[in-house]
Amino acid sequence: MSELVGTIKELQRGDPSAKVQWWAYCDAMGGGVHDPAKHEETFMQEFLDNYNSGRRFEPSQPAATPYSPPHHAGGYGAGAGAGAFGAGGGGNPLAALCKEGQKRSHNWKNCWAQYCAHYGNGRNDPEKHDVTFITGFLDYVAGRGIQALSAGGAAAPDFGPPAKRPRVAAPAAGGFPGAAMPMSGAFGGDGKNELVMSIKAFQKSSPEAKEQWGNYCDEHLGGVRDPNRHDPTILKSFIQNYGIP
Repeated sequence: MSELVGTIKELQRGDPSAKVQWWAYCDAMGGGVHDPAKHEETFMQEFLDNYNSGRRFEPSQPAATPYSPPHHAGGYGAGAGAGAFGAGGGGNPLAALCKEGQKRSHNWKNCWAQYCAHYGNGRNDPEKHDVTFITGFLDYVAGRGIQALSAGGAAAPDFGPPAKRPRVAAPAAGGFPGAAMPMSGAFGGDGKNELVMSIKAFQKSSPEAKEQWGNYCDEHLGGVRDPNRHDPTILKSFIQNYGIP
């Protein structure tokens, strides 16, 4: 395996947004082939150069995220009424699962809202998404859980309301206790503390700035306004969009 293949695979594992970009790049420039090993080194290097320079590709089909399962007979994407979840022609059971999670878990609700802000055009209603999209969310959450448990850093769950949680440490990525932060890849660490401080300083700079952050949280992040409770990719996106130094 070439060094560039390894670099792109590692980047995708550590950064969901980079994975989305790789897929979008392959859809636009590489015939929809997403396996780095199937591409020439010049193709992969061009992607890395574009990514490093800040250029971004718009995914051609937002619902078809990199977390889509392989297309095969009887799988998630089989024809209407078919497959593991489509039998019987009823409602989407995964959408019902997501709604139950939103009702019962603040962490789940927050993580789902952030995931939808990134990959689902800000639509938080599970009924608005297909099985493939929701499967991608479950795979993403499970992957973060595996990282945390493998690292031995899982904390005891806190079932109390958010206001009663001790403020001894910032919650981990996605609001999950002990969840691992996105791993540092070829493009440096996440620098979450600096991102949090930048947003807090931005809020203090003027009432208008504070209102901008509040509106952003209400519209895209489930109303959660504490920067510490958001993934670094969320914070970076806000900082870049509003030109915060």
